[in-house]
Amino acid sequence: MAALATMITSLRELVRSIESSASNIAASSGELSMVTSQIATASEQQTSVAEEINQNITSIRDVTDHSAASSKQTASSSSELARLGSELQNLVFRFRL
Repeated sequence: MAALATMITSLRELVRSIESSASNIAASSGELSMVTSQIATASEQQTSVAEEINQNITSIRDVTDHSAASSKQTASSSSELARLGSELQNLVFRFRL
């Protein structure tokens, strides 16, 4: 009988230990779920920021391309203006003679 009582006591302690372990596992699982959710949220935010940076870089490239084209046009216009000025100066010089 004493052996049976000892076995029952051991089983009760084992059940308590299993319940405690199960509670710890459940708590750890909840914490893991929360951390996973935070990582997913951070990943989404980083993706959003990366897309915004990409859009900004594309806009900068477009503005730079437009600026380069405008500079080329300005240089061409300046050359034409210099040529016309030289031509006008020659005409004025002939007129004076």
